[in-house]
Amino acid sequence: MTAAGACGAHLEPVGLPNGHHGFETLDAPEETRPVLLRAMRSVAARLTA
Repeated sequence: MTAAGACGAHLEPVGLPNGHHGFETLDAPEETRPVLLRAMRSVAARLTA
């Protein structure tokens, strides 16, 4: 994150305490959906700005 900030990249960290690598496809906890929607909306907003 430090390197990304140093080169001007925009980061929006999103926490999912109960998630693990591949959580969105393997055994998604209930809180996964809002986190993924937020991430997708953030990317879409950056691409269409």
